[in-house]
Amino acid sequence: MAEIHRRMLPDSKVRRPPRVSIFAVVYRSIDYARFINQVVNDSCPEIANGEAEFFLVANQPEPDLKAWLSKSELSYIEYWPEKEVTAECGPSYLAGVYAAYNHGVHAASGDVVVMLNSDMVPSPEWLQMMIEEFQPGDLLSPWLVEPFHPKYGVFPGAIEANFGRSPRTFQTQNWEAFCRAGAASLPAGSSPPFMPVMVRKDKFLQLGGFPQGNLLVNGECVPADKNYFDSLEALGMRHRFIAKPVYFYHFKEGEKRTETLFRILTDSLPSLARKLRLDKLLHFLRKLRIKS
Repeated sequence: MAEIHRRMLPDSKVRRPPRVSIFAVVYRSIDYARFINQVVNDSCPEIANGEAEFFLVANQPEPDLKAWLSKSELSYIEYWPEKEVTAECGPSYLAGVYAAYNHGVHAASGDVVVMLNSDMVPSPEWLQMMIEEFQPGDLLSPWLVEPFHPKYGVFPGAIEANFGRSPRTFQTQNWEAFCRAGAASLPAGSSPPFMPVMVRKDKFLQLGGFPQGNLLVNGECVPADKNYFDSLEALGMRHRFIAKPVYFYHFKEGEKRTETLFRILTDSLPSLARKLRLDKLLHFLRKLRIKS
């Protein structure tokens, strides 16, 4: 197991191993790597005081990301499979993704691990709230918030809301106001998401970790995370939502090298129109038309 390239903390803050290890998997996007590192560190004072750690798992990173990480001050570890891994069904790349998550769990220093997607934003002080409620047999998930995606829709257990489609267009103030209000409720019959999840390291690894990609079960293609969580629940673990409103925003776009001009413009036009007071201009023109 390769060691994590760790961002150095003052000696006074590394007297003991961290209690919680948080990590996200990235493979090509510098924007997402930078952003997830920033939002997790900003929302977790436990990282600064040494009670938690955050690192990235660079899954077979593309050259630009690999070079950027090597020059950055971020904590990260690379994952390179010893041999090619393939899934029984579904997208072949997922085999490497699940293997990278297993790699991160093995590398984690904490007794408790939190696995994240790279395209996520947590609510403030989320970690402390999850720690307070967490039980040893839990697969504990926060409340997911997603914009509607034209291809994938919204996860069945998610709250639908749009705070931007990418790190560059993320509406930080609106998101923080949404979190402070805490008024959004989970849809009826919601199932907890598989990411993010908080789990004890030893409990997660008792069956070896995620399988290598999606599996064929009775002729049906079952996602690897669902298959593995079902297996853990059969051993007495419980996959559940945290009771308190701890939100995670999911861009639902995955990693992209660059953002298209179209996406930036479509996300930015409403705020740009407000800044230019185009709404008032349109209202004035409508009044002139009515008078004429």
